[in-house]
Amino acid sequence: MKKRVITSLLVGAMVLGVGFSASAQPWRKGGSCEGPRMARRADRQPGAGRHWQRMAEVLELTEKQQADMEQLFKAGRQQAEPLQEQLRTVRQELRQAQAPQSFDEKALRGLAKKEADIRTELLINRARTQSRIHALLTPEQKKTAELMHRLHRMHRAECKGRPGRRPGGWGLQAEPAPVPK
Repeated sequence: MKKRVITSLLVGAMVLGVGFSASAQPWRKGGSCEGPRMARRADRQPGAGRHWQRMAEVLELTEKQQADMEQLFKAGRQQAEPLQEQLRTVRQELRQAQAPQSFDEKALRGLAKKEADIRTELLINRARTQSRIHALLTPEQKKTAELMHRLHRMHRAECKGRPGRRPGGWGLQAEPAPVPK
């Protein structure tokens, strides 16, 4: 009998604890930041496709603009694919070089520089593609695109630290180190 009462009390406390902790989570105040990302995406198409479709609708892109942009996206992806593969390879080599058993500072520095160079090329490729896409837009579409970009940045800042967001996913924020006195 005692075991049943204790078990019932523990289960009840756990249920209440989970309920209170779920209601206390700051990201559950509504809006599009609530819950894990996968739950929000269950009924949507993948991110890049959804973003492209929304952009085409909001900017009211012509058929020619859409076709030209698709070609630019395709060219950008083709240029980025070998760089992405190189980056994956360098990351694997970096993980191996960081192992305490085989630490080699000179090799690690070389790999870190190689990774930075690849990331730089990827960033330039992305910026080049964005610039070419921007050049296809009319002045009115450029204003709308800038507004969309600002709203997106504001949304990301609002959702920072919420599930699926970096840094500090799942609401865990890294505390700054205390300043010594």
